[in-house]
Amino acid sequence: SLEDLKVSSMTSWIDWSHAEEDHGPLLPHLTRFELHNCPLLEKVPNLSSVSSLSELNISACGNFVKALPQYVGLLACLKKLRISYCDHPLLFSGHQLNSLDYLYLRKCGSLRLIDGLQCFPNLRDIDVLGCPGILTEFPDQSVRQDEQDLLHLSSIVTDVSLLHKNSFVPSVCALCIVYLEALHFTPEQEEWFGQLISVEKIEFAYCYFLQRLPSTLNRLTSLKVLIIRETKPLSLEGVVPQNLQELIMDGFIMEDNFKPGGSDWLNISHVPYIRLNGKTVQNLSINAASSSSNHQI
Repeated sequence: SLEDLKVSSMTSWIDWSHAEEDHGPLLPHLTRFELHNCPLLEKVPNLSSVSSLSELNISACGNFVKALPQYVGLLACLKKLRISYCDHPLLFSGHQLNSLDYLYLRKCGSLRLIDGLQCFPNLRDIDVLGCPGILTEFPDQSVRQDEQDLLHLSSIVTDVSLLHKNSFVPSVCALCIVYLEALHFTPEQEEWFGQLISVEKIEFAYCYFLQRLPSTLNRLTSLKVLIIRETKPLSLEGVVPQNLQELIMDGFIMEDNFKPGGSDWLNISHVPYIRLNGKTVQNLSINAASSSSNHQI
């Protein structure tokens, strides 16, 4: 009757394949399974029959992750999937994960989503860092456009991993860009931002070297909140859209540039609510969303 199982730091564990032979069908009612830091694990049982599993969280788990694509029944019922620190080449399709609503990937350099994001019919939130080649396997563009109506993705957290021409995500409402190491965005990445026609909130955080935000932000008429945290662009000229309601900037050293009379003030003065390094600089709206201090990654 076990429903929730977590296994962690069994660093000498090699063989788990005998479990079904000794005890019959493995964990038939399991709904949540975590496996962390079992780097020598080579042989694992067949988990295809675990059709009750809704949440799987695995990291640094030897060969266990290599067997995942063959567990068709297990993948089809998953709602939340987390994979971290996986070096094995893996190919996944949204058609395999048709119940998935949350996908979290960290440092999975050889993992590929072979159909992009548009084939996940129920995916709502995706959090992907350190997976630079995740979208390099992709069919022709006509398939992408035909199946785009299936996409319900509304929230993205990523570095450069999903800033790719094969990631067409006009349904996204909330976007967080973190830990970029580049000085500026490429023309292709600038166009990626330009197709976010539904986005209401964008945050740039811990992009320590970034000198300029995408100029295509200024055409995002739906954007209401822009947060720049521990990221220090040299100027916001030509970046801030006219409809923006709230601008939050934290970690700025040259803050006088963004205050009334400063060199960048004319570029942001149309925004009703502005907060700089924790202090309100402008509040032209009674209903200004001053609760933005709660906006965190």
